[in-house]
Amino acid sequence: MEKKMEYFQSDKVRDLFKSVLNELATKQVEVKPIHGLWISFWYKGKRFMYMAPKRNFFAVQVLAPDGNWHGRTRVSTRKEWENAFQKHVAKYMQYLERGADAAP
Repeated sequence: MEKKMEYFQSDKVRDLFKSVLNELATKQVEVKPIHGLWISFWYKGKRFMYMAPKRNFFAVQVLAPDGNWHGRTRVSTRKEWENAFQKHVAKYMQYLERGADAAP
């Protein structure tokens, strides 16, 4: 995981990324490093998100309740992360909380 962190050129974005990982861990989101720079994120036994560090931002891609992936979102500020979290991440986590078989 440390090698993935080294890819960032921006210290601010690296610190934000670490903070995001810590926040997700408190929500019982499991982090699994995969190929290249990509990291998969699991909640309640289901993979629902990928992230990857880039030079001056990190890419986020989240699964929608309909089974399709949202386009990649670039995140380089706290405000961008909070927007992506509320718009995509929190919604999918709530969907899993209700039970993936329930209607969205």
